Amino acid sequence: MVLATKGGIRPPVPYDSSPAGITAACEDSLRRLGVETIDLYQIHRPDMYTHPADLAAALIALRDAGKIRAVGVSNHTPAQTEALAAHLPFPVVTDQPEFSVMHLDPMRDGTFDACMRTGRVPIVWSPLAGGRVISSDGMPDALARPSTRSPSERCRPGDRRSRVRARPPERSRRHHRHTAARANRRSRGRVRRHSRPRRRLHPRSSLQESPPAMTYDRTPPVRDLSWFGAATTTTTVPRSARITRSPREIGLPCLVHRHCRRP
Repeated sequence: MVLATKGGIRPPVPYDSSPAGITAACEDSLRRLGVETIDLYQIHRPDMYTHPADLAAALIALRDAGKIRAVGVSNHTPAQTEALAAHLPFPVVTDQPEFSVMHLDPMRDGTFDACMRTGRVPIVWSPLAGGRVISSDGMPDALARPSTRSPSERCRPGDRRSRVRARPPERSRRHHRHTAARANRRSRGRVRRHSRPRRRLHPRSSLQESPPAMTYDRTPPVRDLSWFGAATTTTTVPRSARITRSPREIGLPCLVHRHCRRP
């Protein structure tokens, strides 16, 4: 844990960074916190009426007395920070500017550039802009959330800041019923069309005559039909006779159904 505090503001005087004022503010902080040493002591605001050399002398004395370990600044410009650091034998370790999406000055005035150059740690204050980032109060148009603008404003021609499309107009219940019924009819038609069996045409044309009945112009061979479960039957048909009756009519066993025992 790092114990950090600030000093340099004394009501009704706005800013007081004089050696006496800084020394008194640091001792008061030690007494209120109930500690003997402050890990990080920061100058709250720059005092235009105190020379950086005088402020540096007070900070050096506090550090030599063991009351502070490190020094930082707050709300200082890069030039003001460099002016104070030029009179200190130890570095300024932190810089605390105001920074949020609604206050981007540290990115433009060189504050963050100086931190990167010297290794100083930036500790920003008010990252949510006092809650305005969440409530969008006073938010610039370029940073406003899509929900805070009307659909017509979000979808202006040529506006590339938001990809949100306007909500379509409300439809009536009757429109939704007709739409659902139309989709249902289409789905039923697709199912009926795909589920209908395909018609397979006979290889012979339907205009031709049907094939002739079964005829025997020779004597059928004698076969062992015991595996059908029926008695072996031998039938002799004269070669010269042309039989146009079915096998069952002439007394032959059924050759199609093996379980059929009737002649």
